[in-house]
Amino acid sequence: EWEEEILRKEEFEAGREAERKNTEKQRLNAEKEHRRAESEKIRADNAEKELLLLKEKLALMQGK
Repeated sequence: EWEEEILRKEEFEAGREAERKNTEKQRLNAEKEHRRAESEKIRADNAEKELLLLKEKLALMQGK
């Protein structure tokens, strides 16, 4: 009977450890996705600024 209890405790602890690792993995993935999204937003903002500058240059060239 004590062997069964020890086994149950070990299985319980193993399950808790697996859950902890999974939660940590999910947290790290969420952080990674957040950083990727921020990077994409910065890139898009920069591309939009560059496009506006090019439009202004084109307008100036056409005005000559």
